[in-house]
Amino acid sequence: DCTPCISGYYCNVEGLADPIDCPAGYFCVSGSVTPQPCPLGTYSNSTGLRRSTDCTPCPGGQYCDGIGRTEPAGLCDAGFYCRERAYTSAPPDGPTGGLCPAGGYCPEGSATNTPCPVGEYSKSSGAKAATDCIPCDPGFFCAGSSSTEASQQCAAGYYCTGGAGIATQFDTPAGHYTLEGAHTPIPCPAGQYQQAQRSSSCEICPQSFYCNGTGTIDTILCPSGHYCPLGSEYPTPCPPGTYNPNTGMYELAHCLECEEGYACQNYGMSNSQTTPCSAGYYCGKGSNTTIPVGMSFGDVCPLGEYCPEGSPEGTHCPNGTYSNVTGLHSESQCISCDPGRVCSGSGLTAPNGLCAAGYYCRGSAYTDRPRDGGATGDVCPKGHYCPEGTGEPNTCIPGSFNNVTGLDYCFDCPAGFYCVDGEIPLACPRGRYCPGNTTAAQPYCPRGTYNPDFGMVYESDCRPCLGGYYCDTLGATEFDPSLNNTGVGKCAPSYYCKS
Repeated sequence: DCTPCISGYYCNVEGLADPIDCPAGYFCVSGSVTPQPCPLGTYSNSTGLRRSTDCTPCPGGQYCDGIGRTEPAGLCDAGFYCRERAYTSAPPDGPTGGLCPAGGYCPEGSATNTPCPVGEYSKSSGAKAATDCIPCDPGFFCAGSSSTEASQQCAAGYYCTGGAGIATQFDTPAGHYTLEGAHTPIPCPAGQYQQAQRSSSCEICPQSFYCNGTGTIDTILCPSGHYCPLGSEYPTPCPPGTYNPNTGMYELAHCLECEEGYACQNYGMSNSQTTPCSAGYYCGKGSNTTIPVGMSFGDVCPLGEYCPEGSPEGTHCPNGTYSNVTGLHSESQCISCDPGRVCSGSGLTAPNGLCAAGYYCRGSAYTDRPRDGGATGDVCPKGHYCPEGTGEPNTCIPGSFNNVTGLDYCFDCPAGFYCVDGEIPLACPRGRYCPGNTTAAQPYCPRGTYNPDFGMVYESDCRPCLGGYYCDTLGATEFDPSLNNTGVGKCAPSYYCKS
């Protein structure tokens, strides 16, 4: 009897005594006439396979692209991955492999995708090598997974510039801060500072200090002439009219009013005594100019006063003077009181009185009855008269006199006398007569008369020339020429002369 060909063998001719061993790459079921090739995706490098399941699946990373193969055809193409039973080097997506998925890369011979290195990721499919991975985005970190995007943010207090594999790639330096997901340190804004590293916020600059510009690490003490409120970027200068000699001040109220007599004209002054008020002006507290005009803190030096350089207020013109103009620099510019006027008291803008009757006031008088030997005035002297408002004593007019002091009038010269210097009446001289108020020009006795006596008053007091004599001159004092009077004499021969 013939026996059926056993599995693992094939019997392809009649009259076989022994079955033929099933060749490599094939399998032979019981009763096989010819070997059956191992199907796609498998191979066999052994003989005597009995069934298709005895064929070896093509291993991952390789492919078996034909039937009856005794070994894999080759490695899976780069950019693809090949699972068991892959039958092409670039399998379509399916159970045997496919295009290398995003999130990794597939070099030649890949059974699965390889995750991108730490600090990188891949967002595209078909990557062939690690060089196809891209650095992790700034602000994010990629710890080495099959991530298709950079989704893990850098930690607050740190920053990630790109390609970060950890959340703390770089420490945030002092003077800066970073929030979660930062790709670069952010400088502390103006008016803030940060002394520590790895900070997620900045500190407000404290009062009495300032934080200059951005990225400040250490605060700076507020300088004199300035003040620094909370959060100051720069010191705020004290305004004109104020100063501040101290450091570390933090509010406008710490700026002091400029001292009296000085002007703080600039911003940020630390010393008030650098610029005195200009002469002719006065500067009270808080002055911001050396020449204030109509200001609450100062003005042009007022009437009746003078203001030397550095004056906090006007100084009154002294007794005996006044000022009717503004802007005087010194006491010497005060006007001496006018003659005949009185300036009693200081700070006058005009004389405030008249010299008293019986006195004279030459100038600079501060009382209406001065008695200083004539420096500013005195009692009216003899031979003079001083009505109210007299600047210099008035000499008694010819024909009058005054032999006492302190009068505002002169006496009429008495009859029988004549008055020349106004002080003492003099007896009317011989040959003349002197009615009341006679001056130095006493009337002469007329021709034909003479007067040998002093103190005659009337023309009738002149005596007729004696009979036998002639008086042919004015003001004859004698009729007898022997008495040395000229113009008189005895009547000539052949003539007679009546009395």
